[in-house]
Amino acid sequence: MNLISENHLLCTPYVKGSVRNSNELLVYQLISYLIGVRYRELLRITGFNIGTLSYHLETLERNNMIRSLRVKKGNITRYYPYWVSTDTAVMIGYLRSVPARQIMMLLFHEGVTSFSKIASHINKSPSTTS
Repeated sequence: MNLISENHLLCTPYVKGSVRNSNELLVYQLISYLIGVRYRELLRITGFNIGTLSYHLETLERNNMIRSLRVKKGNITRYYPYWVSTDTAVMIGYLRSVPARQIMMLLFHEGVTSFSKIASHINKSPSTTS
């Protein structure tokens, strides 16, 4: 599946000489545009099989073009361009989580608030919210 036009791919001088084929370039471009994308999302978007995607991700990571960060809680792995710092990647990972994003937006708009209001705002029970 070609989601990015060939003309756009050819206009990427930073990666053009660093990748071996168009599939690898496509994976790199998707990670650059969808910073913090998860493995299953990449599978769905590219239509690649598991082995093909894993191979390209490993190659890009070995060549220091991308990095993967695994969150122990929830066993979630997200992919980032190598130039994204670890601190920024962690923040992006939280922003891509709907409940965490809702909590941050509530705190941004309301300021200090109660735990029960947070739980109510995200429509989760207090035990799930904590």
